[in-house]
Amino acid sequence: FAGVRRLTLGTSFYSGHAGFDTPGVNPRVSISEFDGRYSFRRLDFRGLFAQTWINRTAELNRFLERQTGVNPNVGRQLRGYYAEPAFHLLPRRIGKDLILFGRYERYNTQHRMAPGFVPLPQFDRSSWVTGLTFKPTPDVALKFDYVFNRNRSAVVRAVDGINLGIGWWF
Repeated sequence: FAGVRRLTLGTSFYSGHAGFDTPGVNPRVSISEFDGRYSFRRLDFRGLFAQTWINRTAELNRFLERQTGVNPNVGRQLRGYYAEPAFHLLPRRIGKDLILFGRYERYNTQHRMAPGFVPLPQFDRSSWVTGLTFKPTPDVALKFDYVFNRNRSAVVRAVDGINLGIGWWF
C-alpha cells in the first residue's frame, strides 16, 4: 500500500510443505509478515513483524534426533519483529548519503513448542543494532554496524558482533 504520501505498508504470506530428506514427515510451514516504512525529511522509520507456523514438529524433532543423534528442538511457532529509525546526515545537494541508524530486534525461534518439548531460553533473543550506511550513489551501499545481542538464558551468553556489508541495486 502506498496511498499515503511518504508511507509504504506491505504484507506477505507463504505456505508450503518443507519435508526434505525426511521420509514420512513433511511438515507444512506457513509464514506471515507485515512491514512498513515512513519517511519525513531526513528521518526514516521502518518496522517489521513476522510469524511462522510449522506443523508436525514433534514428529520432525523425533525423526531428526534418530537420524543425527541430536534433538534439533524445532519450534512449532517462531516470532520476531524489529523497529528502526534512521537519520540522513548529509545534505541532499551533495549527491551522496550517510545514514545513521539504530534498530531494536526481538526474535524467538522457539516461541511455541510441540507438547513434550521445552523451549531453550538462548533462542529467545533481542538485539540492539547501531551503525552507518554510506551511499556513494543511490544504487550502492557500504554498511557498518555493531550488534549488542542478548538472550533469556542464564547459562549461554549471546555474543555481540560487528557487521560489514556491501549492497548494490542493479
